[in-house]
Amino acid sequence: MQMIKIFLMIEFLFQLFVSRKLETIEYINPIKTNGVINHKQIYEVKFPSENIPNYLQINFNSTNNIRLIISYSSTSQNSLKKQSMGTKNFLYLEKSQLSLERNFISVECENPNETCGFKFVLKPGKIGIQIREEKKIHLQSFLLNEYEEDKESDDDIKLMISKDMTVNLYILRSLFTDKLSIPNTKSQKYQIDSGKSGKYKIISGESVKVSTDGLIIPKNETWYCVQGGFAVCSTFSSGNPNEIVDVRYTPGTSEVQATVNNKTYIITVNVIDYAEEYVDEILKEYIKKNVTNKSTQLEQYNAIAYYPAKFPYNYRYSGSTSMVIYGGGDCWASTDTILRLCKMVGIKAHGRGASRDSGAGSGHENAIALIDGKYYIAEAGYGYEYENRPYHIYEEPLGYSTKYYNKDSIIVYQYDGYDLDVRIPSSINGKTVVGLDGPIFNGPSKDATNIVIPDTVTFLKDKVFAYLTTMKTIKITKNINSIGYNNFYESYKIEGIEVEKGNEAFCSQDGVLFTKNKTILISYPPGKEEDKYDGPSSVEAFANYSFYETKKVKAVVVPKKTKIIGDRAFGWSNIKEIYYAGDPPNFGANIYYTLYNISIYYPEGNKKWKEVIEKNNLYGARSVNYYTWNPPSSTTLIIILISVGILIILIVGIVLFFYCRNKHKNNLDPSNVDLSFKNLLKIN
Repeated sequence: MQMIKIFLMIEFLFQLFVSRKLETIEYINPIKTNGVINHKQIYEVKFPSENIPNYLQINFNSTNNIRLIISYSSTSQNSLKKQSMGTKNFLYLEKSQLSLERNFISVECENPNETCGFKFVLKPGKIGIQIREEKKIHLQSFLLNEYEEDKESDDDIKLMISKDMTVNLYILRSLFTDKLSIPNTKSQKYQIDSGKSGKYKIISGESVKVSTDGLIIPKNETWYCVQGGFAVCSTFSSGNPNEIVDVRYTPGTSEVQATVNNKTYIITVNVIDYAEEYVDEILKEYIKKNVTNKSTQLEQYNAIAYYPAKFPYNYRYSGSTSMVIYGGGDCWASTDTILRLCKMVGIKAHGRGASRDSGAGSGHENAIALIDGKYYIAEAGYGYEYENRPYHIYEEPLGYSTKYYNKDSIIVYQYDGYDLDVRIPSSINGKTVVGLDGPIFNGPSKDATNIVIPDTVTFLKDKVFAYLTTMKTIKITKNINSIGYNNFYESYKIEGIEVEKGNEAFCSQDGVLFTKNKTILISYPPGKEEDKYDGPSSVEAFANYSFYETKKVKAVVVPKKTKIIGDRAFGWSNIKEIYYAGDPPNFGANIYYTLYNISIYYPEGNKKWKEVIEKNNLYGARSVNYYTWNPPSSTTLIIILISVGILIILIVGIVLFFYCRNKHKNNLDPSNVDLSFKNLLKIN
C-alpha cells in the first residue's frame, strides 16, 4: 500500500505542472532543473515520430542517490497511465510503451533537500529527445477516476520491477587502449539491484558472465602475443620481455535469467565492441562526404577503394578496425575496409584470394564487387609505406580469372561469381578455355550445386574441385586427357566421380576415378561411404593424394600388382586398416600423413616386409601397428569362379530338362513337329 501511495502522489504532481521551458538533448546532456516539489522531479519526454528503437535504456548518473524512477505515457492531454517502473539509476522502456504525444518520467531522490543532479542518457538511439519541465497547477480528479480504473496490487508492482529488459555493455580490446577509451556514458557492467535474494544464470550466449550477487560483465580471455612478421599469440605467457598482453572479448548477445522474489525475468545483454562502433562512425562520415554524392555504383566503388589507399602499408595491421585506428595496414586490412564500406552503401562485394594473380605475393587478398551485372576487382593493397598509395579497379570478365596458355588459349584458375549453377564458358574475350587450374571455387561458388565443364577443356591441374561444400558428383568430360592431384581437397560431400562416355584416358568404377585400363587409381571420392574398399586387381599404382581426406572409408585393400603408393595417398583420412596383398610397394612421401594408430596388414610369410618393419618408418603417421594376414590367392579365386560357373550350368541344365520334358508331353501329335533346318536355327 505504501507503494500505491507513492504512485498517487506522483500522479497528483503531474497535474500540478504545466509547461515552462523546452530544451533539446542529443543523446546525453546534463539536465538542469529548478522545478522540484517534495524532492520529486518530473519531466515530459518527447520522442521523434520515426526511428524509435525497439528497446530504450535510460541511465541516470546521479550525484545524489535516486530512490525511485517511474515512467508514464498517455494518448491524450488529460489521460495519464503508468507504464514502467525502475529503481536506482536505470529505466527500461519498450517502443510499444511510448506515446508520440506525452511521455513522463518522475525521479525521486533520497535526500529531500537536494536535487539529484543526474545525467540523462538514452540508449541505443542517437536521434535526440526533448525534455520539458512541468511547473504549474492543472488540478483534476485523477485520484478518484483514473486510479480506480487502473488499480493494482503490490504483486503487480513487483511484476513490473521484474520485467524483461535489454542492456548494452561496451568492451575494448587492450590492444586499442593506447588510442581509444570507452566514454563514461557507455556502460561496461550492469548490476542487477535485487538485494540478496536473487538467483542468476546465463541461459544463452557466451559473451558475458554473471556473479552470484547479480553483477553482469563481459566475458574475457587474456592472450600473450609476441610481434614478429605476424603476431604469435597464446593463452600462456612465454616470458618474453617483448610480450604484449591482449585482453580479448566476445562481442554478441547473451541472455541472463534472473529470479527475484519468486519472479523470473530475462535480461538480454548486448556486448558491443566500442572500437568497431568508433570506426563505423568514421567510415559513415567518409561515405557522407565522399561516396553518396557519386552518381553511379562504379564511381562509389572507386571512391571506396581510395579510402584504404590513403593510409601507408603496414604489415602489423590486418583488419579495417586496426587500419582506421592506427592509420595503416596490409592487403587484408585494405580489403576488409573496402568490404565494410561496400556493405554500408549497398554494393554487393566479397573478399577474393588473389595470391595466384600475376605479380601477387603469398596470401594476397583483394575485393571483387558485382555492379550492373559485371564484376570489378578493387586492388588497394600495394605495399608502399607512404600515404595515398596506388590503387585501381579493373573488370574481371564474367567473374573468371584466367592466365595465358598460348596465343589463342587460356586457363581458368578462379571463379569469383555468385552463380551456383556454374557453367564454365568455352571462351572468354575471344580466347578458348583449354584447361582448369584450381582451386577454382573458393569464393561464393564453393556452394555450387552444379558444375559444367566445356568440351574445349583437355586438362585439369591440381585442386580444381577443392573446397566445394554441397556438390555430390563431379563429371569428367570426354576430351579431358590429363588430371592433376588432390582435386577434391576439403570437398567432403562428393560421393562419386563420373566419366563421360567416349573419354579415352579415364574411366570410373563405383564412383572411383581410374586411368582407362584401371592400372592407376587416381581419386577416391572423399564423401563415398564404405567400410572396406577392395578395388580392381589390375591396379598397379595409387596416385598422389588418391585417398587424401576421405572420411567415410575405414579400410583399403592394396592389390598384389600394386608397385607404387603416391605421396600422402592415405593422409588426413579416417582410414584405420590397410591390407597389402603382395610385396611392399615403393612408398611416396608421408603416405600415412597424420594417421593415428593405423593397422597395416601384410601377407603372412612374406619376408620382404621384414625390412620395412625394421626400418620403423612411420611414413607421416603418428603410430603404426603391423599384423599378418592371408590374402586370397589367385588359385583360390579361380577355384571359386569355376565352382560358381559349374553351379550356374547345373541350375540351367535342370531348368531346361524340366522345360523340355513338359513341352514333349504337350507335343505328342506328330503333326505338331517341324524338323526343318530353318526352324532348328530359329531363336524364340
